[in-house]
Amino acid sequence: MDAKIRRALTLRRGAWLWALGSSLNCQGRSALPSSSPSAETRSLADAGGEPADAQALTENRAPPPPEWKSEQPKLAVAHIAVERTYAIGFPAYAAVTIAANMPNAWVDAPWMTWRSSYGMAGIALMKPGSTNIVYRHEPREVRDEVPIRRLGLGERRRMLLDLTEVLPEHIAPGAYDAVMSVGWESIRGTSAPVRIVFRRPTERERAELAPVAGEVRQEGTWGQWMQVPPDEKSPLHRAWGPGDPLRFNWIMRELYYGKAELSEIPLARLDVLDGLFVPEREALRAELMAARHDAALTVQIERVRRDYPDLAWWIDDLVAGRSDLAWSRKK
Repeated sequence: MDAKIRRALTLRRGAWLWALGSSLNCQGRSALPSSSPSAETRSLADAGGEPADAQALTENRAPPPPEWKSEQPKLAVAHIAVERTYAIGFPAYAAVTIAANMPNAWVDAPWMTWRSSYGMAGIALMKPGSTNIVYRHEPREVRDEVPIRRLGLGERRRMLLDLTEVLPEHIAPGAYDAVMSVGWESIRGTSAPVRIVFRRPTERERAELAPVAGEVRQEGTWGQWMQVPPDEKSPLHRAWGPGDPLRFNWIMRELYYGKAELSEIPLARLDVLDGLFVPEREALRAELMAARHDAALTVQIERVRRDYPDLAWWIDDLVAGRSDLAWSRKK
């Protein structure tokens, strides 16, 4: 073959390989459209390496031009759900839903729950109608010692966070526009403003808070307090109704540390989890039904997947035998 023809074919083949690699690979973090990563991809990624298909593309493509740069996926705060009002002095839960900010991409995200945000949540407060920030708390800049759980392709994850971890110790009653930020600096995502309202507690609420306020201060946060088993001699406290600001806390303490077996706890006990907590209530119903081997468990699992797809991670863990609640009860 003529030398000029061979050289032209070689150049064309190199350009084609680079174009293919560029369209399919983004620092090993974007992938071919698919419903989920392969088992090999997940296992390699979980071990801290690059996915197998991304490695293959990187090894086989021609070097990109010097000006070409890949874009690293970051977090997007897709939605925030809040309660109508928050009683000052009590926990202030918000459901924060995160996802990757790029289609067909995965991203290693901080694992945050009602237990702790591990310093990966931040907030900026403004008075309604104003852009002047009256209070700001930034997330940590680095990911050191932060639990990580990968957000898969197209996955959205709902996390229940206690805002009192990032709010000022003393906050004045009234309405605020809050902007949430999540993640360390290189992947940080920021939300649109959401209105939150703080009010003074009622006399009934103050009476409920008084016996536990000292314990919470000693532990540091509501999440840490909830992880401390209650005194065995003390009677188990239960929420007085759907309006109880501590209804989620009392329910979780009973589920994790109650004397009754999970299979013995009535499903109706969860009915106090209204409003913001409805998706978590239905996932907890599935947990109790699994504990009692309820024949209707499959229907409940399908319902949670259909109605609350952002809690798919919870149901996936339950189905795979990785229930945190069941595991804690076995310790």
